[in-house]
Amino acid sequence: MEKSNQIPKKHKIIEPNRKGYAIVGKNSGKPNKIYFETFGNGPKKILFITGFLSSSKGWCKQIDYFTNKSDQYEICVFDNRGIGKSNIDSKYSYNFSTKSMANDAIDLLENTLKWDKAHICGLSMGGMASIHLSSIIPEKVQSLVIACVPNGYFIPLFSMGAFNYIRALFFTFNEKKKARIFQSLMYSDNYLDEKTNGSNETRSEQMFKKNSTGFKDDSPSFLTILGHQIGYITNKFSKKSLDVIKKHSIPTIVINSKKDSLVTTDITIKQIVNPLKPLKFHLIEGGHLSQLENPTFFNSLVENHVDKHSSLNSSTFFQFEKQQKYQHKSFVTQIILNSKKFLSSNSLLSSSSFLNYKTLKSFLNKIKV
Repeated sequence: MEKSNQIPKKHKIIEPNRKGYAIVGKNSGKPNKIYFETFGNGPKKILFITGFLSSSKGWCKQIDYFTNKSDQYEICVFDNRGIGKSNIDSKYSYNFSTKSMANDAIDLLENTLKWDKAHICGLSMGGMASIHLSSIIPEKVQSLVIACVPNGYFIPLFSMGAFNYIRALFFTFNEKKKARIFQSLMYSDNYLDEKTNGSNETRSEQMFKKNSTGFKDDSPSFLTILGHQIGYITNKFSKKSLDVIKKHSIPTIVINSKKDSLVTTDITIKQIVNPLKPLKFHLIEGGHLSQLENPTFFNSLVENHVDKHSSLNSSTFFQFEKQQKYQHKSFVTQIILNSKKFLSSNSLLSSSSFLNYKTLKSFLNKIKV
C-alpha cells in the first residue's frame, strides 16, 4: 500500500483565496462565528469537516494536494465552534451534538459559500457530522467520503482506544504522558517511531515539542471539550437518516485505517458499512488520522471519488448501475429458460450416458425466473 513517510520540517503556508468568519446557528437561536478558508477556484467543490477537538489545520495535506489543482477544485476547511480560530468569547461557542455541528456546516455552505452542490468529506467526528449533513440536505450533496467514523460509543462497541482517550483527557495530568497517549491513539507506532528529515528525534518527539498532534492551537474551553466528548459518545444515526442517504443515491465511500485503535475495523463494518451500504469500503495503512499519516493514498481516494461523481449526476449513475444489473439478470434468465426449453424438446438427452438428464432438468425447474 502506498504510503507517505516524509513530512516537511516546516509546513509551507498556502494563502487561501478567501478567509473570514461565517455566522452560523441563527435558526437554532445559538448564533456564533466560525472561521473558514477556501482554496482554489475550480468547478468541483469539496467541503472538509474535521473531527474531535481538531482545527482545520488537520487538513493541511489535503490543502497542499488540491491547491496544486486549483483550476479543477475549490475546497473549504473550517474550525468548528470553540476550536482553533473559532474559539471566540461567546456563550454559544460549543456544541453538544454532531447534528448541531452539521447544521453549522450547512449554514456555512448555504449562506456564506453559497455553493449549490458540494462533495462532503468528513473524518472521525467530522464524519458523523457529514452523515447528518447528507441526511438533512441530500439534494445538495454530490458525493460523500467518510473516514474512521463510529456511530457513537455505547457498550458493547466501545473500543479500548476510546477508553484510553477518555482516560488521558480527563484523568491524566502529566502533560508529557497525556501527549504520548494521544499520539498512540492518533497514529500508528511505525509512523511515530520514524526519524524524519535527517533528525535524531523520532516523529513522536518532534510532535511533542509542538503538541500532541503536531499543531499548536489555543486550548479549547472546558465546555468545548465536554461538548465534543458528549457529542462523540452519544452520536446516533437513525435508520431514517441512513435511509435518506440511500434513497437519494448519494455516492458514498467509507475509509478506515488498519491501525486505528479508536475506530476499529469491526466497529466500522457493524456500525457504518453494513447499515449504510456504501459503494466501497477502503481499508488503508495508518492510524486514526489517516489523512495526515497516509495522505497520498487518502487524497487519491477522495479525488477519484469526487471526479467520478462530478460529471455524472448521482441519481443517473445509480439508475445506470441498476439498469446494468437488470440487463445482466435478464441475460441469465434467458439462458435458464432456453435451457429448460432445450431439455424438454430433446428426448435424446434422456438416454445420454454422459449427462444425468433427470437431475439437470429437476435442478433447472426449481429455479424461479
